[in-house]
Amino acid sequence: AQEGVSGQQLVAYIIPNDTKLIDADSGSDRDIQHSFRAELKIHLQQALSEYMVPAHMLLLELFPLTPNGKLDRNALPKADASQLQRAYVIPTTDLEVALVELWQEILSLKKIGVTDSFFELGGHSLLMVQLVTQVKRQFDIDLALKDFYLTSVTIENMALLIETQKENNEGGLDLIFEALDELAAIDED
Repeated sequence: AQEGVSGQQLVAYIIPNDTKLIDADSGSDRDIQHSFRAELKIHLQQALSEYMVPAHMLLLELFPLTPNGKLDRNALPKADASQLQRAYVIPTTDLEVALVELWQEILSLKKIGVTDSFFELGGHSLLMVQLVTQVKRQFDIDLALKDFYLTSVTIENMALLIETQKENNEGGLDLIFEALDELAAIDED
């Protein structure tokens, strides 16, 4: 357990058989790492309770050892959410830019791309509630928390959900106005 954005978070330290997974300098290497972590997380979620699934999975070449040959827990690297980010994808719309700023504030991170996963960056259900509340306040839109668990929680998907909700709300208003016009026409007859 390590101190994270909002309290203690579990961190897993993994020595993969394929050492190419450890060094991720390019965007494609980071995507391979991300896929590896995502697949491992799926397996862990099937076998463990949710609170036991690590928030972070750090890939190491070797475990640090004490002079006695035991694991040196103090020498283990601290979890860094930036290691979990995919190749950076820049926000392209005003809505995505606003959501990135909101995520940066809530997750205490500096650079978040539109394809990064909220939960993989250290987010959890309490921070998700805070995020949904801020989205409601900032965009004057009522989103259900369950909507965010149906898809991967990324800026890209969240922006699409907000835009869809706004279109549905506007369409609903049109229907209400049409119904009111019809009622007014009936009253005039």
